[in-house]
Order: sequence, then C-alpha cells, then structure tokens
Amino acid sequence: MSSPVLPYDVLLNIVSATIDSGSLLNLACTCQSMQQVIIPRFLFAHINIHHSDVLRLFCEHIISGAGSSDADAVRSLAVELVPEDGGSLLGSALAKMHNIRELRLLNVKKVYGREMTASLGSKTHLRHLQIEHFNYTTFHDAVGELKELHSIVIRGDPYGGYVITPSCRAGKAISECRKTLETLAILSTVWDPQIDITDNGSLAHSDYAWPLVRMLDLRGTSIYQWKRINLSLYFPSVSSFVSPETNYPSWTSLPCNLAFLSRLESFEGTQEEMIANPSAFSNLRRLKVSLSPAKYNFKQYLPPALRVLKLTSRRHLSQPLEQLAEVTPNLTFLSVHIVENSPLETPEELIACLSHLPLAYFIFKCSLTTQSALTLEEGIHWDTVFNESALSTIPTLQAIHLKITLYERRWRREIIEDRDLYPQFLKESVEEPSLRNHGSQGEDEDEDEDEDEDEDEDNDEYQHEDEDEDQDEVF
Repeated sequence: MSSPVLPYDVLLNIVSATIDSGSLLNLACTCQSMQQVIIPRFLFAHINIHHSDVLRLFCEHIISGAGSSDADAVRSLAVELVPEDGGSLLGSALAKMHNIRELRLLNVKKVYGREMTASLGSKTHLRHLQIEHFNYTTFHDAVGELKELHSIVIRGDPYGGYVITPSCRAGKAISECRKTLETLAILSTVWDPQIDITDNGSLAHSDYAWPLVRMLDLRGTSIYQWKRINLSLYFPSVSSFVSPETNYPSWTSLPCNLAFLSRLESFEGTQEEMIANPSAFSNLRRLKVSLSPAKYNFKQYLPPALRVLKLTSRRHLSQPLEQLAEVTPNLTFLSVHIVENSPLETPEELIACLSHLPLAYFIFKCSLTTQSALTLEEGIHWDTVFNESALSTIPTLQAIHLKITLYERRWRREIIEDRDLYPQFLKESVEEPSLRNHGSQGEDEDEDEDEDEDEDEDNDEYQHEDEDEDQDEVF
C-alpha cells in the first residue's frame, strides 16, 4: 500500500498561507534541487503583471518549450493592461496554461484579436474571471462557453451603447453559471436581465435565480426594469451588495426586497436608499454610504451593530461625528472622504469627536478646502496632535491616514493587533471617492452649491495604486 500523497493545490494553499513569496525565493536560492521544485511549483502559481514589457517576456517564456512546466504551475494570472499588439501573444500563452483557475484582465479595451477569444473560451475549468474595459464585439463571444465560474467581474462602458442581455454571450455566461456563481459584479454598463415574473410574484423559470451568490456588485450599472426586480427571489443568499445607478432610491422600501435587505451584512449605496427604509438594514456590519446635500441625522439611518463605516461627501459633513459614539458604539473602522469642504476643524476637535469610539483604523481625506493648503507649521501641529493626543485618547488605534489638500501623513503601530481590517485600511487609503447619483431627493442644495452642478465627474472613478506597508510611519 503506497503512502498517501498530499494534493498539490492543498499543499499550495498551506505554503501560501505560511510563507510569503520572498521567503520562497530565498529558499529556492539555497540549492539547485530546491530551485527546481520551488520556482515552477510556487513562484509561478500566482502571477501579477503591471507592464507590457514584462507581459511580453512572460508570454514568450510560457510559449517556449522551456516554460512548459511553469505554464502548468500557473493557477492565477492578473494583467493590468493588455496592449493592442499583446492579445495574440497572451492568447497563445493562455493556451499553454492548462491548470489556470483565475484570470484577471484589468484593461483589454485595445484588444480585438480572436486569438484571445479562442483561448479564453477553451478554459472551461476556469473558476474566477475578471475582464474590465473590454471590447464587446470580441470578448463577449469568449465568456459564453464558461459554465462553471464561481465569480464573474465584468466592467464595460456605460456610454458604449451595448446592453448585456441573456441572449448575448456575456449574459449567457451569467445565466448558465447561476448554479455555481458565488460572486457577481456587473460594473459600469447596462444590464437587462429580462426576468419574467408570474402573477403571484414567483419566478417564471429557475434560470432567473442565482441561489449561491453571496456578493453582488452593480456599481455604476443601469438596470432595466429595476423597480420590478425582486431581489429576494433572484438572489436569496446575498450578504454583500453594492447598489446600481438609479434615480429611484425608494426601491429599498418595496416589500419584495425586505428579505433581501435584512440578510445584508455589507452595503454600499446612497443616503437616500438608507433613509427610505432604515429598519431593513438592521443587520449591517459594514456600510459605505455616499452622503447627499440633504441634512439627515446619523440617528435616522445608521444601524447600531456597524463595525465598518465609510462616508463620502462632496461638501462638508452636515452631521456631526460626535453622534457616532451614541449611534454606532462598536465602530472599529471609520473612513471619511470629502471632495470639497468648508474651513476644516482643528485636529483637537476631530479627535474629540472620535475619542469615545473603539476605533482601530481611521482615514480622513479632504481634497479641496476653502482655505489655503496647510502650511508646514500647521502640518507639524497635526502631526503633534495625532502623535500625542490621538494615541492617549484613543488607545485602540492601530493605523491612521490623514490627507488634507497637499498635507499627507500615515501612521501605524509597530505591531498590528487587529489585522482583519488592515488590508481594507490599505485599500481604502489609496482609493479616490466614488460620488453617486442621489436621485430626486438630493436636489435641495444651497444656492452657492447649485453653481457647481455641472462640475466635472473625474473624481467619480476609483484610482488604484500599489501600496507598500513599509511606507507607513511607525508609532
């Protein structure tokens, strides 16, 4: 009887969780036998490519006979930008990656070749697919053959004149993966699910339900017949939801959606959507809300069980942060991002607002102010206050990020005790605000604010940057 053999994927997960890639690289340099095992088996398992030259070299290596074992080792591939002449080369390389399970193409709008389509469509064992800014005429043909995906992330062009329907290939993949999908993100496009409802409110056909989806992200997307969609029926297991682009915030008050909302633990949307039915969000633990010009009170809509709160506003906050200690006493993560602001509070006032919260992570950003940028002396004052007062007043703090016009400062403790939210802190630190449409209820701005109605929306898009933990200052 032969001894049991640990499956490679199980071994990979164990090693990845215990040893980082840098340690593996050092281990691979110890001797040739370790190099032959580690480099193809582990260092090629997860590949992230940020530059076109690196993409070309990687693809040429995979296509060559010398890279055959490395091609088999690739489980996850992420490419930031596929150049116009890189589609064919990447398609040929993908054809060699027989064990790939995750593919993330973050910008393929310049790719028109069919080689990429053919290679992608043949990866029937693919489980996670992310395609952003793609050309519909080529890429929607490819994803239609993938029927066992666990996650789909598709980002298109909301002004491209293309509608995702069940009859197109992209829509077909979304429909045919309904029994396996756990994450569904349809971003910045137009989606017509064409879901039929019977007279008694039930689904006309099981093809319209996605029973396993836990994460549903529709940010920036316009949905046909949004008022008629019964989210409780279509997505009975969703616990994390990002609402679509809509001028109908009262969808949250529709009786058919109450069961859906009551299951949510994470929600991203507008203040009006929360105000329309605040009791339905009682189970929320994580909330990212875009504040409207209307002066709503935090007490009107914030659930007390919140642990993570992210506030985004174009103008200054109309609700005092002092309310949070009473409304959300368990808050451990707070992010406040203001695009334009009246003269800022002093750092002492800001700390006083937060001193009664058990905060571990705090982010405060203000892009523009009516006063000039902070002087060197003012910046030093902010540093001093947060180095001394914040640590003594809020002993639970693990990391802080302040960015006020040109002034920026980061701090973190040498040893992060609560690491569950630390990756989220790093991600939130580099994101720009996403200001959402507030519908008809958000039109009661002050006269001086009305003058800026036609302002550029360039700040509406997230901008992702690489973040190195070592760049943070240590307390």
